[in-house]
Amino acid sequence: MRWMKHGGSRAGSGRASSMIWDWKKRCVNICATTQYRMESQPICRWDAPTTARLPGMVETVLYRIIQEAMTNTAKHSGARHVSVVLDHGASMVDAVVEDDGCGFQIQKEQLDGSAGLGIQGMYERAKLLGGRVDIETSLGRGAAVYVHLPLKEASQ
Repeated sequence: MRWMKHGGSRAGSGRASSMIWDWKKRCVNICATTQYRMESQPICRWDAPTTARLPGMVETVLYRIIQEAMTNTAKHSGARHVSVVLDHGASMVDAVVEDDGCGFQIQKEQLDGSAGLGIQGMYERAKLLGGRVDIETSLGRGAAVYVHLPLKEASQ
């Protein structure tokens, strides 16, 4: 797995560095547990304009959504490349998991119920925190999963 850091200043403080490496370890874990088989290594980019930790539930939900998106890429897409980009500001955290695989027809799969529990789970997890997941895909053009979560956890 290759790592590229974009945006923000270079991680000079121990806290920023440990946060970045924690997410790096998490993404490596995701790839390892899904037994990633790709001709080229996945590219993970980290956009870190701030060094603040994410609220516990937000970190967990974000991790699980990224895990599911990468699992789907590994199982179904035939992708040669995938990128994971994380970014957060004062009020939101955003993530994008994008691949160059075969893509799929999301509207058809949502309508006929064949989208599977994984995709539905991504939508539901984000919604519980007041966020959302958007998926852009079409046959032969890969897929992109966009995650938008508020940093202030929704009241239960």
